[in-house]
Amino acid sequence: MTYPFTRTLTEGNTGQDVYRMQYALNTVGRYYLISSCHCEADGIFGPETKSALMSFQSWDDITVDGIFGNISSDHLVKRYNAGPVAVWGEKPLDQVFQS
Repeated sequence: MTYPFTRTLTEGNTGQDVYRMQYALNTVGRYYLISSCHCEADGIFGPETKSALMSFQSWDDITVDGIFGNISSDHLVKRYNAGPVAVWGEKPLDQVFQS
C-alpha cells in the first residue's frame, strides 16, 4: 500500500489528505465504537476534526495534541487496516477519494 499521508496535518489545512484522515477517523470511530471520534469528511481540518482527532489520540493512548503527525498517522492507519479493511472490506486509504 502507498502510504496515504505525506505531511503533518494541523487545524487550517485542507485537501485530499485531510479528507482521508477524516474518513479514517469516522470509520475507525464506528468500528471501535469511539462515539466522540466523528467529524464531517469535507477536506477541511477545522475544530470538529481536531476534536475527533484528539478523541482518537486519547483512545489510542498517544499524545493528545490535535496534530496529525507521524505517530498519529501510523496509529490511525494501523487501526484502520486491522479493523475496517480486514473485517469490513473497506478500501485502503490510498484509494479513498473525496467525492
